[in-house]
Amino acid sequence: MSFWRVQLSSSTKSLCPPSWDPDDSRLGPYSLYSLSCWTYASMGLVVRFALLSHYEHGPGTIPSADCATWMCMLQSYVSTQSDVVNFRRDSYWHLVDRVTATVFVTIGVCNVLIVSYMESVVCVTIVMSALCLLALSRAALFNEDMAAYVYYHTLWHASIPVLYLSWLVVRPHFVD
Repeated sequence: MSFWRVQLSSSTKSLCPPSWDPDDSRLGPYSLYSLSCWTYASMGLVVRFALLSHYEHGPGTIPSADCATWMCMLQSYVSTQSDVVNFRRDSYWHLVDRVTATVFVTIGVCNVLIVSYMESVVCVTIVMSALCLLALSRAALFNEDMAAYVYYHTLWHASIPVLYLSWLVVRPHFVD
C-alpha cells in the first residue's frame, strides 16, 4: 500500500509494523510519546484559562475559546486511544483519530481567512511544520524505524500546541 494512499485512508487498521514490540518502553503509557498525546488538552486549557484572559482583544478565531478547549481535550483522548492504547490493534479509534485530526487542522487553517496577515503567516507556518513532522513519522513507520517514528510522531503531537502557545505569548508584541 502506498504512503499517500494510507495517508488518505479511512481504515480502522493499525499501521504498526508487526515486527514492533508493543511492550517497548518508548511506546509505554508513561513515555514521552504517550504523554505527547495530551499536549492538545494542555494547550486548550492554557489558552482558555490563562492566556486569553490576559488579552484585551484576543484573536477572533473559529471556534470560540470554549469550543476549542473541548476540541483539544477530545483530540487528546482520541489520540491516546489510537496511538497508545490500540497502537498494535485494529480499532475504530484509528479512523476517529484520522478524522478528528483532519477536521481540527482544517478548522485551524480556515482561521487564515479571518485573522490578520501576520497571524495568517504564523498559522500556515505552524500547520505546515506540523504536517511535515507527520509525514516524517509516517515515512519512518513505512521504513519500520521505530526510533524515528516515535521521535517524529511525538513532535507531531507537540508541535501545534507548543508553536501556537509560543505565538500567543509573543503575539501582543506583533498584533494590536
